[in-house]
Amino acid sequence: MQPYLFPYFGYFQLLGAVDEFVSYNDVGYIKQGWINRNRLLVDGKILFFSVPIRKQSSNVLIADTFIDQSKYAQWKGKFYKTVRQNYGCYLYFEPVFCMLKSVLDSKYESISSLSIASINATKKLLGIRCGMSISDQDYSKIQSKGIKRIFDICRMAKADCYMNLPGGKALYTECAFKQVGIVLQIIKPRLLLLTDDMNLSILHLLFKYGPEQVKNWINECNVNE
Repeated sequence: MQPYLFPYFGYFQLLGAVDEFVSYNDVGYIKQGWINRNRLLVDGKILFFSVPIRKQSSNVLIADTFIDQSKYAQWKGKFYKTVRQNYGCYLYFEPVFCMLKSVLDSKYESISSLSIASINATKKLLGIRCGMSISDQDYSKIQSKGIKRIFDICRMAKADCYMNLPGGKALYTECAFKQVGIVLQIIKPRLLLLTDDMNLSILHLLFKYGPEQVKNWINECNVNE
């Protein structure tokens, strides 16, 4: 999957279910997507937060999309203030905020590097042990496109199973994978919370419920075989 900035709960269910996760960063950057932004809850309303990106032409790869350093420090300071004001009252605030700062205070030039760092730091906090590879580094020799590239990455990784979230049903079919000797499995998350919490950034859940509870929820997923 593309590297998202502190992505939502389902993303980490996928991480918790696989042996190797490929951060797919050598595809086109989409404006208003989830590569550099996500959502928290502020005063009971959804608030988008977005890492500032340099102006660039269209059709630029995620890996070649760079953070606007002239705006980043100011943005980060305001973001920290917003997070502390709205989540500081929660029991698990300090360890999660410390993890957040460890990511955002590090020096990254590209949004790909920052978003991958946000995933890795959260993965570590949740005790998820899957491997992580990066497509523009580990699979750069594969020149095929679309679904054929997915197949070729699976072959190079010696994978006999490809896992995805429910959204993958609109992109892939079991038959197509079966023809190349790969099993397609779709994770079917259980309805754990009857609220919109699960669709917000994982930061929201971590602040509100704590890493241990979120880890337990991640383990409670089904796989459609």
